[in-house]
Amino acid sequence: MIAIPGEKLGVIEAFEPRGDFIIKDGNIYATRLSEVKIDKKQKIIEIKPLRKGFVSVGDIVVGRVDYIQRPFAFVTIV
Repeated sequence: MIAIPGEKLGVIEAFEPRGDFIIKDGNIYATRLSEVKIDKKQKIIEIKPLRKGFVSVGDIVVGRVDYIQRPFAFVTIV
């Protein structure tokens, strides 16, 4: 499974997260474009970034909108 930044992956009560994530209000969110592996038997969510570097809230980026499919836009960041 591929997760986008900010995507909810689960709740902390149900899974032990590993990798790049944040926890807000008991929910586990991806911080980067990541590959996610969920092991339901061992109750583990493993989050591995697909690329080095990432964009944070408040960053200013230059990009080109390639495609829009509501509610998402696919953007190439220069």
